Amino acid sequence: MSVHRPPALVLLALAACGPAATAQQAEGDRKAQFIATIESLGCSVTDEQAETLPQMLEFTPDETDRFIGELIIEERAMLKGNVLTLKTENCR
Repeated sequence: MSVHRPPALVLLALAACGPAATAQQAEGDRKAQFIATIESLGCSVTDEQAETLPQMLEFTPDETDRFIGELIIEERAMLKGNVLTLKTENCR
């Protein structure tokens, strides 16, 4: 009985993409956690809350800035004054 094995190039490509794919998945998980955290706070968060609430302090300043920027570009959030408000499925 013969065992089908993928070509070596396919295995090399998968190995090369593995860490990047894992990092992208982790980043997506962190962003989803960020969104869920703000949803749990009533879909809006102020600068002061972002800097003081324990659940918001789980995110680094770099993550927070990046996620906010991405959400605004994706039209899934808006920033008015110092208040970030989500426009997700759970925040209408």
